[in-house]
Amino acid sequence: MERELTLEEKTLLIEGHNNWNTYEIKDLDIVKTTMCDGPLGLRKEVGNNSDFGLKKSCLATAFPGSINLSTSFNEDIAFKVGKAIGKECIANDVDILLAPGVNIKRNPRCGRNFEYFSEDPLIAGTIGASYINGLQSENILATCKHYCLNNSENYRYNSNSVVSLRALREIYLKPFEIIIKNTDLKLIMCSYNIVNNIQVSENEYLLNTILRGEFKFDGVVMSDWGATKDRILGLKAGLDLDMPGNVKYNESKIFNAIKNNELDESVLDKAVNNIININNIIKENRIKNSKKNKDLHTIFKENEQIALEAAIESAVLLKNENNVLPLKRNEKYLVVGELFEKMRYQGAGSSLINPVSLVTPYNAFINHNVNFDYVKGYKEIDDKIDVALEEEAINKAKNFDNVIIFAGLTDLKECEGFDRENINLSENQISLINKLASLNKHIVLVLYLGSQVIIHSINKIEENGGLFRNYDDLFESMLLAELVEDAFVVDWNNSVDKKQMIQATAFGYISLHYICSLKDEEQYPDRLKGIRFEVQIRTGLQHIWAEIEHDLGYKSKFGVPREIRREFSKIAGLLEIADDEFVQVRNGMSQYVENIRDKIIHGEAKDLPLSVISLTEYIHNNQKMLEYLENMARIGEADLNIISPESYMDRLSWLGIKTLGDMERLLEDNKEMAYKMEEDALADIEIEVFLSSVGLRYLCRAELLRRNATREQIVQFFRLTEKKEGKAERMADKLLSYKA
Repeated sequence: MERELTLEEKTLLIEGHNNWNTYEIKDLDIVKTTMCDGPLGLRKEVGNNSDFGLKKSCLATAFPGSINLSTSFNEDIAFKVGKAIGKECIANDVDILLAPGVNIKRNPRCGRNFEYFSEDPLIAGTIGASYINGLQSENILATCKHYCLNNSENYRYNSNSVVSLRALREIYLKPFEIIIKNTDLKLIMCSYNIVNNIQVSENEYLLNTILRGEFKFDGVVMSDWGATKDRILGLKAGLDLDMPGNVKYNESKIFNAIKNNELDESVLDKAVNNIININNIIKENRIKNSKKNKDLHTIFKENEQIALEAAIESAVLLKNENNVLPLKRNEKYLVVGELFEKMRYQGAGSSLINPVSLVTPYNAFINHNVNFDYVKGYKEIDDKIDVALEEEAINKAKNFDNVIIFAGLTDLKECEGFDRENINLSENQISLINKLASLNKHIVLVLYLGSQVIIHSINKIEENGGLFRNYDDLFESMLLAELVEDAFVVDWNNSVDKKQMIQATAFGYISLHYICSLKDEEQYPDRLKGIRFEVQIRTGLQHIWAEIEHDLGYKSKFGVPREIRREFSKIAGLLEIADDEFVQVRNGMSQYVENIRDKIIHGEAKDLPLSVISLTEYIHNNQKMLEYLENMARIGEADLNIISPESYMDRLSWLGIKTLGDMERLLEDNKEMAYKMEEDALADIEIEVFLSSVGLRYLCRAELLRRNATREQIVQFFRLTEKKEGKAERMADKLLSYKA
């Protein structure tokens, strides 16, 4: 800067300029930044943005809700969605996306649950981190919210969340901790509520001691819109930016407190410096993005495919007792429920976007020539039973063997700003479902939900498939290829992997692949032509099933001929005890795993090839490995390190670790260096952020140092897992500087 900031300018910078912008100071090259709502897509308001409230927004891709990304259990999908939204931010000149929300779903009635990932902190943190990494790969800054314990909408402005220290750390803070340690997060939004009798925006323990001190967060903490109570207490506690700001009382209060020596100016300077650092990052990001594609027509077309992939990946089949699904193209269906034509694609509130396109189930059925009749059955906008509509549906259903019911939560039931009174569907939907279920028809129940509901009649539906849809807006793909069994032909005489008849995985499945092709390919859209399809027969402990797999990433259950199931039961070590029931026998998967475990326990496993199963058993049953992990946990004053063996297979293979004997040598050669790394990580913030306490990671990095690996080799190693441009190089440099 060519001159120093004045005190008045400092007080301006820590306040928002309006609902979506920060202040600019042109002669000091401090730019006005623009932020917009997420996380289900970009919501940039159109027109005058000086007022507080929801207005018409720009066109944007309607992505599946946050709840969908978590039900996919797919980090790659979350990354792709974040990246896709980032591209729309670039095209709309947005610097900061106010997303994702990672609050724990403590209460299933919370009106905003559709916007949060999970009740599980590991899932919320992991999927949230992937979403952020995807968004920030496009040089758009993410804002992780709402920190913390904002788990209900009723009284969210003044509710007091009373929580034990253990629950606070292990449940409610854990997603934020995971995200900070696995992303380059620069913005966190603090919540409205009170925690243990202290306003979050004034809570020094949460904002400074834990967030900045323990979690090493080095970015900006902003308030939720209107969450600031006492601005000076908030400033002291670590609240940098007050949004939407432009509160002259706050500006003058801080100015006078410093002038009267009631507030040390250094406290203000910390917040100002944090904001200027973000401003500098945004200026660099704008330069990086200046030459990127801003043609929204092209971006929308690309993002439609990503939204489709995410929708397919996240749909959940709850129940399919008698194989009513997949739907049969040669049968006729009665479709009931106004949500069939008035699909609810997202939750209501600040995250609701203006979709550039929507495909309702009704349109999809028409487009793909499904043979169906449709009756409303109920009014989507009303809870009350419409007797005439209900009777029409009941009488019509008596003439059909197959009935598809579309139901779920509407904006009247689920919305930001209020919580649900209960976890029931609306009265008219409950009545309709119960009466249709009593007809003993083949029923498929399709649900649009942002959180849990009770279906009292679920056990009455003898043969049903429940699709927990969660606002997926692109139903046509599921109808087209995933649910229509007759679309495929399987060559049961041609196995893809005859040489390897049994494929064992860490999840206890045994599988066998068969070639599968699409019938009458010409009748399908171009995106499905030329796709590789396979049928994979799989087994758990008691059942055999098959799944269609293809390049779009979705898996759908598929019928298996009886003779094939019987043959496979012999290969898989299963004993058929009834028509469709199997039990595991000793010569199958269980015996395979037990043999590996016994060899490890008795020290006879050195020659065993390294695989997900052998590595898993080695970690849990080898005494030396257990001692190493316990020592690491003791040094780090943490719980026993959680290991995900399958995620390390590529790294271990790159290091030439091919057998359990190689794994044992890796442990013996590097454990002392690993202990030192953990000790150094506790003492040095920079080292701690880089190393992160995961036992196998330490061993691999110590091995690179022991081998005196070159920078190029280390970069190759990190590129196995780090896809973000330049990150592998930065990590290699950090490892080499640690060695020095």
